[in-house]
Amino acid sequence: MANSLTKINSAGIKDDSIVNADVNSAAAIASTKVAFTTTETNGVATTLQESLERVFVFEDFGAKGDWNGSSGTDDTTAITNCLARAKASNNAFAYGSPGKQYRITSTLALNGNQIDGRDCTFIKDHAGVGIKVTGGSTFTDLKNFKLEPSSGNTASDWTLTDGTEIQDGSFVANETYIIDTVGSTNFVAIGAAANTVGEIFTATGTGGSDDGGDARQLSTFKHGIWVEGTRVRAHNVIVTNHKGCGIYIRDNASGHNCNRSRYTDIICNGNSIAGLFLDGSTAVDDDMAAVIIRGQFNSNKGYAIYAPQLSPIRAADIWIQQAEGNFTGSSWPANFKDESHADCKYAVTFHKARNCTIGGYVEQATGFELKLGDNTSMCNVHSQRENQDKDTGTSDDNVWRSGNRLHTPEQDTVITTKTKKLAITTAALGISETSPDTMLHVTSSAKEVATFESTLNANNSNEIVFTGNRGHANAADNDITTSFTFNGSTDSAAATYAQLKVHATDVSNGNKESKITLHARGSNNMIEALTVDKGGINVTGSINISAVPTSDPGVAGELWRDGTDLKISTG
Repeated sequence: MANSLTKINSAGIKDDSIVNADVNSAAAIASTKVAFTTTETNGVATTLQESLERVFVFEDFGAKGDWNGSSGTDDTTAITNCLARAKASNNAFAYGSPGKQYRITSTLALNGNQIDGRDCTFIKDHAGVGIKVTGGSTFTDLKNFKLEPSSGNTASDWTLTDGTEIQDGSFVANETYIIDTVGSTNFVAIGAAANTVGEIFTATGTGGSDDGGDARQLSTFKHGIWVEGTRVRAHNVIVTNHKGCGIYIRDNASGHNCNRSRYTDIICNGNSIAGLFLDGSTAVDDDMAAVIIRGQFNSNKGYAIYAPQLSPIRAADIWIQQAEGNFTGSSWPANFKDESHADCKYAVTFHKARNCTIGGYVEQATGFELKLGDNTSMCNVHSQRENQDKDTGTSDDNVWRSGNRLHTPEQDTVITTKTKKLAITTAALGISETSPDTMLHVTSSAKEVATFESTLNANNSNEIVFTGNRGHANAADNDITTSFTFNGSTDSAAATYAQLKVHATDVSNGNKESKITLHARGSNNMIEALTVDKGGINVTGSINISAVPTSDPGVAGELWRDGTDLKISTG
C-alpha cells in the first residue's frame, strides 16, 4: 500500500509511475475511459473506444487466417460478424490482414458492405459461390484481396452438370442458360444462336414440350463473385480458377441498379465460363449503363468478357489490360460455342451494346478480340495490337474506330447503317446487297450506282486508275487478262449487252503485247465489234460517219466529203 501511495499525488497517478509489472492480469479499464488524441495537427480528443469502432479487423472477431493449402480454421462466422459490425458502425470498412489466408466454408453475403482485404486471400473451401453481393442502388466496396477455390472446387474440376438442369418447356424468359443436351429441342426458337451443346443464350420463352433438350441455368454455377442487381466499386481484386465465372454480374428488373459500377485493376484468370460475365438479360434499359471495367482476363475457358443476348449495355468503358485464351480443359464440351477446341473463343462479346469503349492490350492464342452481336452500335474499339480480329455476327449500326481488321470466319455478316447494308460473306463484299454473288456486289435503286473520284490536286496525276491483275504465271497468246461486262435486264431475262476485254496477244520470248476488244450484242449473240492493238483499229461491220463537212475545213487531219469522195484535210 505504501508503495502504491508513493505513485499518487494530488493530481492523480504520477507520470510513468505504473509499469506493466504493476498491473494484475485480471485488471481492466473500460476503453470508454481511455482518452485518445492523434498527434497529427488539429487532432481532436476522443476515447479509445470511439477510435477502435472506426476500425474493424477480421482477427478482432476471431478469424485466424491460417489456411496452409489443405486445412485451416473456418473463418466464415468471424468474417461475417466483422462485416455486420462494421456496416452497423456508419458503414465502416472491414479489414483483413496482409498475407493471411482466410478459409470460407459458405457464401459470404454482402449488402452495402465495405471490405479492404489489405492483400489477404479468401479460400473458397466449398462447392458454391464465393461472395454474393446484393443491395439495390447501394454501393458495395471490394478492395485489395484475392479469392480462389480450394482443391476440388477449381475450374479444372468443372463440368456442365455443376449448374442446375432445366428441361425444355420449363425455361424462364430472360434467364441465361448454357445448352447441355440438344435432343429434338429447337433452342433457336427461344433465343439461341444455334442448337449446339455449350451455346450460351438468353431465353425468350419457356420452350415447347419436352423434346429431350435441356440447359443449365447460368446463375446456378459456382462463381467466384456474384453481383446481383447492385452497384459495386471493386479495385485490386483477383478472382481466379472458379467453376463458373470469375465475376458474374446480373441485373434485375427492379431498376437501374448495376449502373455506375466500377471494376478497376481486377484480374479474372483461369475461370471456367468467363472471366467477367455481364448478364443484363432481365434488365430494364440502361441497367448496365456507365459500367467501367479495367483489368486482366487471361486463360478463361470460355470467354474473357461476355455480355449475352438481350443485355442492354450502355456506355460501358471496357479497358482490357490483357486478355488471352489458351486454357484447355478436358471436361469442357468439345464443340463449346461452335469451336472444336476448348480455348477461349472471344476476348469480349457484346449483344445489344450501345456507346461502349473497348480498348487495351488484347492477345489471344485462339479466337477473336471482339464479337458484337445483334443491335450493337457506336462501339469504339482501340487496341495496342493490330493483328487481332473482330466477329460482328449480325450486328447493325456498327461504327468502328480501330486499326484492327474485321474478321468473319464462321458466318455471313450484315452491318446496317440507317437503310444501307454492308454484307461480308466468305468470299464476297456486298454494298446494299445482303447476298453478294461476286467479290464486290453493289445494289442501288438510284440511277448512279457508283462514283469514283480522285481528289489529288496535281497536274497529270489525278486520273482514276483501275488495276486488274491476272494471277497466272504462264499466260498464253490471246488470253484475257481483264474484262468488264455490262449486264442488263429485258422483259424476259437478264442479258449481257457489252463487254470490254484486254487480251495478251504475244507472250513469246518475253514480249508483252496486248489488244483491247469491244464486244456488242447483235442477234442475241456477243460480237467482237472493235479491236485496238499496236497495228491500229479493226472494225467488224460498216462504219457510219454522219455530219461530215462538205468543204475543206482547213484543219489538218479532219475528214470532209467532196461529192462521193471522202477526203482528209491537209490544213
